[in-house]
Amino acid sequence: VAQWFASNVIAETRLSRSLPAQGRAEGRTDMAGQRWRWQLDVEATDEAGLFRLDVRVHADATETDNFSHHQLKSIRRRK
Repeated sequence: VAQWFASNVIAETRLSRSLPAQGRAEGRTDMAGQRWRWQLDVEATDEAGLFRLDVRVHADATETDNFSHHQLKSIRRRK
C-alpha cells in the first residue's frame, strides 16, 4: 500500500497544472483504511525546465520522522 500511495502523490503532482514550489511539502492523507504521512521534495536538475520529484511515505501510526516505508523518484517538466 505504501508504494501505491507514493505513486499517487507523484501522479497528482505530475498531473497538476503547476509544479509545486521547489523545496519540501508535507502532508497526511487517508488511504486503504490507514493514515499516511508523506514528504515531497522538488529540486531543479541540470536540464533547464526539468525537476526531480522525490516522495517518501510511511504509515502515520508509527509517529516517527523516519520516512522509511517507501520512497519513489520521478522527473517532471515545467508546463
